[in-house]
Amino acid sequence: MKKGLLGLFIAFLLVSLIWDVKDYVLGDQLTDDAVASELYAGQYESFEEASSTINDAMGTDFNVIGSITEHIYKLPNNHYYVLEIKKASHKASLYLYTGFIEQKHKDVTELTFPENDFNLISTNGKFKSKSWDIKSKAGVHHIQTGAFSKGTKLENRIIRNVDESEGVTLATELKDGVIQMNEKGIWLDKGNNKIGMNESMKAFDTEEAALSAVTKGSFGKPVGVIKSKNMNFHIYQNKVDAFKEYTVIPVHMKDNQYYAGKYERFTFVEDSEVNTKTEEAVEGVTYKLHFQHDVEKFKQYKKQLKDGNMYIGVEVRGEHYGK
Repeated sequence: MKKGLLGLFIAFLLVSLIWDVKDYVLGDQLTDDAVASELYAGQYESFEEASSTINDAMGTDFNVIGSITEHIYKLPNNHYYVLEIKKASHKASLYLYTGFIEQKHKDVTELTFPENDFNLISTNGKFKSKSWDIKSKAGVHHIQTGAFSKGTKLENRIIRNVDESEGVTLATELKDGVIQMNEKGIWLDKGNNKIGMNESMKAFDTEEAALSAVTKGSFGKPVGVIKSKNMNFHIYQNKVDAFKEYTVIPVHMKDNQYYAGKYERFTFVEDSEVNTKTEEAVEGVTYKLHFQHDVEKFKQYKKQLKDGNMYIGVEVRGEHYGK
């Protein structure tokens, strides 16, 4: 009798263990009820508060791994609009959770969630083959999980497995008039062209006249100029709540004339870590711009200036030394 009961008990334990392992491997494949989007959507006093609230909306069932993308847009009404996608795990399953943050005006930031905000993307290390679209004020965001095709752009791969054969891709169709910031903070138009770099360079008798013809009210205050032999780089900064905009205007000096017209624009989230560089060529002068803020290994440049805790450096390779 005792042996029979012991056998039944062992069998019960084995079945329980099997189901527990199965549940761990597969995860619960939680539904939308696991997140509280409607409860946490609304207005907040700052961008930081709205961003951290996305984690709260995911509840206690998840281990929030972090934000895998934070795409920044500027809408035609000049509001900053941020797509945040969080990655979280539950047992052996991975999920994506999507929110939008709009900086409406001072002290008013709105957090919203799209209809398709919560998605299972992988189980036990294997990515699901699925796709979905998310509509927003910036445009339509196409998300796809599973195996990468040969034509998948590297910049669209927001999550990759170890051998980079599968993961998650994100591609966006922007609405007209929406500005997007790439991973370096550079302003791009709908066709991925740099804002300001398609402008024509014109000759002026003085540097003041050259700058006056290029500068716009949205550039903000001048923070300094970085001088080189053939080109000066005038830096402007404009703060829009949690976002800092930088504009760089290169002024080329040649034959007692000052050539200006082109400019580059950047946006960085205030107090975030920034360590980015970009190369460009204007009027035969090739240069690299460096932005550094709160970096672990700060690099000094011979030509640089400081705006608060942001260090901006320029390396000039010389005239007619093209890239």
